[in-house]
Amino acid sequence: MANVGIGLLKQFHVDLDLGRDRIYLAPRNDPPPFDRDRSGTRLDLVGDRLKIAFISPQGPARAAGLKEGDEIVAVDGQKVTSDYFSRSDWTRGPAGKAVTLERSDGSRVTLTLQDYY
Repeated sequence: MANVGIGLLKQFHVDLDLGRDRIYLAPRNDPPPFDRDRSGTRLDLVGDRLKIAFISPQGPARAAGLKEGDEIVAVDGQKVTSDYFSRSDWTRGPAGKAVTLERSDGSRVTLTLQDYY
């Protein structure tokens, strides 16, 4: 069992053979852009903070000095609030974009988004 995500599957024409438990993928001629995380983090919204639950070993967040357990209270000067997920997702911005994160201890770190996988 695996969860590859809709972003990956949108790159293909998908045919399901439920009777035989098979899936057939054919590359699309016009695939949409592959929307992906470029920060190297998995974030959990905890109240008014983003708690870093995972850092990719080769991702830009690790290179910027972030660690699992760090709590982010602002992104590019915009405070994290309970409606955080109704905004555009900064982790999926274009490669090369610099993002300033403010940690709960008041320190700031600049992370440059990149295609790391």
